[in-house]
Amino acid sequence: MKNINMVFYLKVNRENSYVIPNLRHWLDAAMLYENSVIYILTDNIDLKNRISAEISIDTTRVFFIKSERNNADMNTILNDICVTEKWVRIGQAHLTTHWHANKNNYPFFWNIDADDTYIFLDAIRIVEMLKCVEKYSVDNKIHMNALDMWRSVSFHEQWEAGKHWSLGVVFVDNRIDWKNTLMTYSKREKKARKNIVTDEDNIDWYFTYLKDINAESIETFYFENMKFAHFYDYFLNYSHRSGICHWKDGAIHYPILEHCYGSKSREKIMIAEDVHKLDIGIEDDEALLSAISCSRETVTFYEDIHNDELKIGELMRKRCELFLKNNHSKQIVFWGAGNKFFRNYGLIKKGYDIEFVCDSDPSKWRKDYIDTVECISPEKLSAIKEDTFVVVMIDSAATNHKIIRKLLDMGITKFDHFENWLSFVRGVGE
Repeated sequence: MKNINMVFYLKVNRENSYVIPNLRHWLDAAMLYENSVIYILTDNIDLKNRISAEISIDTTRVFFIKSERNNADMNTILNDICVTEKWVRIGQAHLTTHWHANKNNYPFFWNIDADDTYIFLDAIRIVEMLKCVEKYSVDNKIHMNALDMWRSVSFHEQWEAGKHWSLGVVFVDNRIDWKNTLMTYSKREKKARKNIVTDEDNIDWYFTYLKDINAESIETFYFENMKFAHFYDYFLNYSHRSGICHWKDGAIHYPILEHCYGSKSREKIMIAEDVHKLDIGIEDDEALLSAISCSRETVTFYEDIHNDELKIGELMRKRCELFLKNNHSKQIVFWGAGNKFFRNYGLIKKGYDIEFVCDSDPSKWRKDYIDTVECISPEKLSAIKEDTFVVVMIDSAATNHKIIRKLLDMGITKFDHFENWLSFVRGVGE
């Protein structure tokens, strides 16, 4: 693939029910990232077959790879720093991303535990978040930047082994010689930690050591008002390690622990001072809207709720406002005042107070074309194009392509087909 803008390594190995939805959510975002290439890293053949059966994979951009188990250099590092075979094997998966990226000369990549993590944002917003991390990291010469999954917790609880930097959702600047760095310090780290060795010694702690001695610029980030789920095998037994956390107002909030378990010690903890705050203006409703987009069952559930704030029409309206915000537009104009428009008019009205529909047929150009909607000419559309996103309402693929060419000729580049717009606004196809 030419002109690769970003590389994603989505690591999956668990077989729990949450794995496929989590992986699909990450894939949706990674596929939206223009000119990206995605590697699903799994050593579980049954899981690979399950993914292939349950998720539609674009084989021109998405590839399966396995961990390097017999890499002598990599195993030398891991045998120095990992106490148990379990952590050696997990470390092989993590370091495979570095070795693979280095072999293919990828300057940057994302290293993501995609089987047990979920960010409560729509895919288009996750892309915005990822790009924000990338720019911030490059601008500030940060070579690895990880989401604050454990850093703040380790500060708050004064972990004996130190302040914990962790893998999970990590952006990597691969323009430095990571292989040399990793091989240089592994024996020193083993010696430095000889008095605090535990069964949990793993690759995370090695990167923590590299951060502590300033071997490389390794940092941690969070986004203001973002909600994030980390899944663990035994939720009831390990509720402090899994569930939902929420970064807001200088603290990480744990709503499940607070409201379900009545925890006071983990109701919230203060975000560590060395964690970098990033902000893309995440709104309170976005976590709910992301959850609703996950499945038809969830949408149906909320349709049945009588709380006015949660009715599907209101949710669709909020998602439409977010859509316009993401596309830097003030309004939507629908192109095509024909059968498809009339068939879906009621559904459109749930999501947006439509003002204009555009059509090439002069006989349709008039105010009050339907209700208070005005049918306008392509010329009038061209005059308001700077603040407009166009949704094409055409069934015929051939005609749809002609409309797209016409829009481009008019200098209109912000457009999409109705089905894609509806998928965003409602969260499910029709």
